[in-house]
Amino acid sequence: MDSSEVILSFSMSLRSVNHNNISGFSPSCSEIFSSIKDSLDISYNNLVSNGINIYKEVLMKLAKLPPTLSIGHNNLSLSAIKEIIRGFYITNYCVSPIGPNDDAKCFIYSIDLSYSKLTEIPSNIFVHLRGFLRVLNLNNNAIKHFDASAIFRDSEKNLQELHLAHNAIAEVTNPNNVQFNALKIICESIFLTRSVLCGIYVGT
Repeated sequence: MDSSEVILSFSMSLRSVNHNNISGFSPSCSEIFSSIKDSLDISYNNLVSNGINIYKEVLMKLAKLPPTLSIGHNNLSLSAIKEIIRGFYITNYCVSPIGPNDDAKCFIYSIDLSYSKLTEIPSNIFVHLRGFLRVLNLNNNAIKHFDASAIFRDSEKNLQELHLAHNAIAEVTNPNNVQFNALKIICESIFLTRSVLCGIYVGT
């Protein structure tokens, strides 16, 4: 069967369907979607070009949003990206500690928006996820101006990884003096010097 005609039907253990050309989801997918708890990778599928609304046909069918979601390289419009990110919600769900020295692991998100043709970070798009976003991947976009204050309005202690490689960033601003107190990894473009990043406080 030609890949453009594939109607996806998950197996129970399948959580990654990247690098396909999905044109639709079979009715049985609703049950499978509801069983996904850890991660879902639907990147590189041309979903928008194939007439699939990721928010309505994927996210709305999940029992709860998986902590890790990869949606890049799907020809998403900016309005579609905003709709998807708004679909993420905060929750008090935590996993109980396994050992006596372990901490409870609360529900946090890792969002991959690489290859999404972003030219900027839409202002306040992640504000509602403050304290619940641990990894943000913006690699391989066309971002020229990085405004740290567009991610969150004030200081943040949960974001640990911010990936910005292979953009065209020439300027970094932080008018609200947002401090990313837990940020340990910042993967910037090879053309971006550390001096350009001096406006962002990075925790140690």
